[in-house]
Amino acid sequence: MTEIERERVITPEPADTLADIIQSTEVLEIESDRAMVEKDTERMGKLLTDAKELLDDIGVHFDLPIKEAHAEHRRLTSRRKAYRDPVEGLQGQLKRAISVSLAAQKKAADEANAEMRREAEKQAEKLREIQVEALKKAGEDKAATALAEAPVIAPVIH
Repeated sequence: MTEIERERVITPEPADTLADIIQSTEVLEIESDRAMVEKDTERMGKLLTDAKELLDDIGVHFDLPIKEAHAEHRRLTSRRKAYRDPVEGLQGQLKRAISVSLAAQKKAADEANAEMRREAEKQAEKLREIQVEALKKAGEDKAATALAEAPVIAPVIH
């Protein structure tokens, strides 16, 4: 291949199709390898310019669709947000309402358990008083005194 033929193959007109780009890329790779092996800096400089032009050709095929796709993505994301925001707001309200309701239920259950514990302690105290009186009537004063001084043990309420 003569130098003129090589330049014509390496430097084609702007690529109209992706197939032209693929072919130009293959030729550019082959010629670049050859120029680097031969350490031909002048040819490497020309190939560098050809590579820049090939990149521009690639941009012609892809830059506008990519830009349009980004714009469509932003538009769709914005629309999705418009639909999602009210639902997500409602979700937040429901979660807060559930949390408040569960906290109120827990507080009521805790208060009921505390009341049952107090009532159980009162019942245990009354039972002890009855037992102390029964021991005194039976003449078991020492046992009655020991029972009266012992702590009241109420049943465990869960």
